[in-house]
Amino acid sequence: MNAIETRTIALYRSAPPQKQESMWERFIDVIRRRTLGRLVEAEVHELTEKIVADIYYSRQKLDRDVTESARGKMSRWQKISELRKKYKGEADWGNQLVGVITDFNASMQWGQGIRTMAMGDQVRQKGEKPPEQIVWEEFLDFNDLDAEGGLDLGVCGELDGQVLWFWDVDQKEKQVRVWTVPLLETRYQIEYDSRPWEPARAILYPEDPDKKEVLENDKFIFVKLRGIPNGTYGVPTCARVIEEIEDLHKAQRDLRHINHLFASPTPVLTAEDDQARVRLETDLSGINWKIGKILILVGKDRFEFVSIPPDTPKPLIDEITVKVKFVSASTGIPVHFLGFPDLMSNRAVAMEDFQPAMIHAGKAQKRFVGGFEDLRSRILPVYGQLHGRNYDPNAIDCVFPSPQKGVVKELVEAWLPVRLSKQISHKTFLIRIGVEDPDDEIKAVVEEMEQVGVGDVQAEEQADRVQKIVALAQQNFSEAA
Repeated sequence: MNAIETRTIALYRSAPPQKQESMWERFIDVIRRRTLGRLVEAEVHELTEKIVADIYYSRQKLDRDVTESARGKMSRWQKISELRKKYKGEADWGNQLVGVITDFNASMQWGQGIRTMAMGDQVRQKGEKPPEQIVWEEFLDFNDLDAEGGLDLGVCGELDGQVLWFWDVDQKEKQVRVWTVPLLETRYQIEYDSRPWEPARAILYPEDPDKKEVLENDKFIFVKLRGIPNGTYGVPTCARVIEEIEDLHKAQRDLRHINHLFASPTPVLTAEDDQARVRLETDLSGINWKIGKILILVGKDRFEFVSIPPDTPKPLIDEITVKVKFVSASTGIPVHFLGFPDLMSNRAVAMEDFQPAMIHAGKAQKRFVGGFEDLRSRILPVYGQLHGRNYDPNAIDCVFPSPQKGVVKELVEAWLPVRLSKQISHKTFLIRIGVEDPDDEIKAVVEEMEQVGVGDVQAEEQADRVQKIVALAQQNFSEAA
């Protein structure tokens, strides 16, 4: 034994024992023992595999911990930015779902635009409108708020959870132009003073001294669509389910990878011994064998395909099902509009599943109506200065039309029993089933009944009966008013 080996043995024997030996230390120990000729080759191979596996799973755990940590610490601005990227199709995960959810909810809220109706003493004869209604409808049309501009507001409200308006006079057109302030680009903040329900000022570009701009409360309208009552900002619809949306997309992609790997059949030939293996290799390469060609085996040769076990994709499918239900419940979107119609048991369930979407849209519409009420109180005085007259903001109101066509039957079935039991007036009933101008509709019904032929006694009796119902409904409405 030479001097180097003697020193190595002395160092090895003199090293103090470790209380808890790590995988790496074990590997170093194996290498030391190998230099002394005391190691079986299989032990090195086994330990190397364990080290590689340990490094791999440690890396996976590190990546998972980093991802979970990043998710948990994602700020409000990061969430808004991520949702914006997903909606534009620029993110890595969740683009399709965020786009569907945003566009669906925006269409439910603004798909039929917004309407203006006269209130109180301003209700006039058929075909006549109060001046306030004419001016306000021109304002909506000039800013496209009753068309594509409304859909843009819906998208903005879904992605940002809030809307900020400011306006200016277009002297050339003699109109008032309104703008929606972009949230992510300006990072505007809303501040409150002594009145927590009334915004005091809006600060645009608060972090940039060169661009910073402060709007006082009479120069803007702030609409918070979702959020806590005393909060200073709104909450985007998908903000609470960003992780689930990404996980759902990843689970679908994992399932796609599995299908891709096993979509091409992999043949496996088993030979009895090494001699048979050489024979099979020679025969197959000689005829350039491919799947679909005839193959003749002899002796104990076996042929089979490698296939995925039937229950392998089940955990992924279960995860996808759970995630899509959770996203549907959190956003109000029916699961069949998220791309999973197979989760609908029947048509009745599919129709009932629209209720959460209508509730979600109704809440947003109420917030928008409140915002338009404040906007009207600021804009009509500006029009009064342009036109040299006074306009009463309380003479009109803004309403969102009720859903039409496919859900009219359901609406009538829901509200007709309430009307027949005299719990609501006839005018309220017409409004609830989607009639835009209930007063004109009542008058039209009366006129049609009056035009019924004199010889038709049954029709005359029906007309009299309808007139009495209409008169009673108008009386009930007047008393309620």
